[in-house]
Amino acid sequence: MMKYSNVFIAVIPQKVEEVKYFLQDINTPFWIWFFRIAFCVCMLSILISFFYYENKKE
Repeated sequence: MMKYSNVFIAVIPQKVEEVKYFLQDINTPFWIWFFRIAFCVCMLSILISFFYYENKKE
């Protein structure tokens, strides 16, 4: 039984590759803040245009 355990140990890789996930490179503070600011700008433009066209109807 002892000789088989050495074969199984040799098959196991020493280092397992890191699993890459979708958009891993964007997970940095710069890009997180970039998308936060872009989201806020879009929401502000939607609110401004909404109130502008609401006041224009009256």
